[in-house]
Amino acid sequence: ELLIRLGDLGDYVMRSVSLNGETYPVRSVGDNVVAVDVSLPDTGITRFSLDSISCGDADAPVTVAAPGYMAGIAYRVTSVVDVSTADELAAAANDEAGLKAYRLTKDIDLTGVEWVSRPLTHVLDGNGHTVRGLTQIERLNGSNVQRGLFTTCDVGIFDLTLEDVTIVLSGAAPGHYVGGLLGESGVNCVIRGCSVSGSIIVPDNTPGGLVGQNSGTIIDCASSVGMGGVVSVESVNIYSGGLVGVNNALISYCRVTAHSISNAFAAGGLAGSNGGGVSFCSVTCDVVSELYAGGIVSRNFGTVTHCSFSGNVTASPTVGEAGGIAA
Repeated sequence: ELLIRLGDLGDYVMRSVSLNGETYPVRSVGDNVVAVDVSLPDTGITRFSLDSISCGDADAPVTVAAPGYMAGIAYRVTSVVDVSTADELAAAANDEAGLKAYRLTKDIDLTGVEWVSRPLTHVLDGNGHTVRGLTQIERLNGSNVQRGLFTTCDVGIFDLTLEDVTIVLSGAAPGHYVGGLLGESGVNCVIRGCSVSGSIIVPDNTPGGLVGQNSGTIIDCASSVGMGGVVSVESVNIYSGGLVGVNNALISYCRVTAHSISNAFAAGGLAGSNGGGVSFCSVTCDVVSELYAGGIVSRNFGTVTHCSFSGNVTASPTVGEAGGIAA
């Protein structure tokens, strides 16, 4: 079952969709949300591209083309592995056999654990649980380094809370991506229902509260947890964002509550740089940058719609640019 969330259709009723060249009937399951029953291969990742939608009466349908729009991704796994310890969580990044789903069955405390960031190659289902106490204090060498709970991911991560994250990196050259959850997300990565609280301080890098660089889909995520939970992100160069450092794809229905987002070059309450689409997001924080400061995004090369910002935005009065939505 594939769920598709739509904008306001007014008086129109959505009747069918064309996905990957095949037409499927739809059924309504909520306000502007429809369900589509699709077939999947036995295992692996399937991307669904939306070709068109058909709305209106059966006698007078209206077909709207939407070539190339990514409607969803499905993950068919071979097995489900229960996770209740730090070692079992690390195994999700070490297991190279097939496509599995690792599912948390209890909260995991990483306080005092020397956690090593690795690529996540299997679906991770947080199952509503919390991983707390991730700490990475490190001096980096070389280039193209990712840090976070995992370095990279090209599959799904769902319903996971990260609390008390502390990432402090030094000695790094530009070009690294750092996030509480992931350094970088790939095009097949969907992150849904996840949140982060803590502090990230990384000079000469691109940090985000959740993900350093996003090339996938992030939906219904937050960089705060409960009352008083906040994320603080700081960098002295490149891009900083409360949720992601650089966004190349899709972010929707996300929230940021932060003390401050600061960066000498470009800082955004949600994203430092946006080359994709950001919609239906809210940010409450102060944003500070010498050059480019934006309440939602700093450097915007994509689209930002239906977003709100509350806080102060500050850039240099002589050389900087600042804006409530974008610099």
